[in-house]
Amino acid sequence: MSLTYSSKIIADLRCSGVHGQEGIGLYLLRFSISFDVKTHGSQTYRLENLRANVLAGSSQSQQKLLGYAEPEAAILIRTTEHPSSPQLLFDLSLSPYQLAELENIRNGGDLHFKLHFFGESYGTHDPLPAHDDVHVPVNQTEWIKLLKQINFADIVLFEVPLPPKSSDGPFRVSVDHLRKARDLFLAGHYDETVGKCRLAIEGFAKVQGEEQQQSKAVTDFSNYDTRTGMNETERLLLVRAAVKHYTQLAHHDLTTESVSSFNRADASLILGMTAGLLAHAQAKG
Repeated sequence: MSLTYSSKIIADLRCSGVHGQEGIGLYLLRFSISFDVKTHGSQTYRLENLRANVLAGSSQSQQKLLGYAEPEAAILIRTTEHPSSPQLLFDLSLSPYQLAELENIRNGGDLHFKLHFFGESYGTHDPLPAHDDVHVPVNQTEWIKLLKQINFADIVLFEVPLPPKSSDGPFRVSVDHLRKARDLFLAGHYDETVGKCRLAIEGFAKVQGEEQQQSKAVTDFSNYDTRTGMNETERLLLVRAAVKHYTQLAHHDLTTESVSSFNRADASLILGMTAGLLAHAQAKG
């Protein structure tokens, strides 16, 4: 991976890390780039105006344009009589929607970025275009750590905040189950995600002493005469019962040919609904 002037290598490029930063309504994806600058005796070569197009995908062979990365500060790479290795961050702004799309592409696995650098190189004659590619694989563990660093992991994709982690209180067990479900979702374990959501729902229904009322809401809904007279609380309990019923396939070992594993869309739906139901239960007290 080299930037050159004609056939003269000015600097080899490598990525030494990928970091994140949370902003207002956006996130920064920060690539730490090292420039291993070469020596060419008394002849000086330099690089200016470096930028990078960033592509991303689930593999190196399947990548699409993600955005345009700028250096955090003005950059001038110049050869001297001694080799050097300056570092610079290249920042790419991402919307929450773009991060959500990256999660869809990753699908619980790894990500592969390609930074296509381009700028101008200067030497003995007229300036020449300089360009090179740097491939940056980011494994699942590193990416999940980055998501947590920028607090994106605390938002279910359609922006339902997860309840805050607590060390005590009546909803502690349900909150712990839900946060474990979030971690399993990020790791691509979708059946286990749905199973943990079921445990969370069971937990806060028990805390509120509404297990019998929840069953009664299902019975009332099945009868047309009582269905229309259900109040707001009873209808909420019906929704909760329906979500719990949907999660049952992940919680129990049902040997039925029609039963299939939950995919990312299924797990995303249940995780968001469980987060919303638990937040509502906490607010209700």
